[in-house]
Amino acid sequence: MGAFAVSGLLHDIGMLGLEQGTEFRSVSGFFLFMGVGAALEYAFKKVTGRLVGGLWGWVWTMVWSIGWGTMLIDAWSRRGLMASDFFPFAPRPGKLLVDTIISL
Repeated sequence: MGAFAVSGLLHDIGMLGLEQGTEFRSVSGFFLFMGVGAALEYAFKKVTGRLVGGLWGWVWTMVWSIGWGTMLIDAWSRRGLMASDFFPFAPRPGKLLVDTIISL
């Protein structure tokens, strides 16, 4: 859980560069819940003797990650991270694709 907490803190501190403040509960919360998910998978293995896997393991991963991930993406969007240019002069395929679609 410590590694997940440190990761959450570093991602939250990274938002300070936007000069829009931070959202500790949303950003660090996402990473902490990823740790909770790992602990739940460990508990599942201890109880059943099987690893989480297969179709239901994939469904579990998607629901858990996307469910909590919306909290992280929402916080980043509110603070302006989605509109920032990490690499302002580098080729960015995603931006090129969106710009092409908009120009059509």
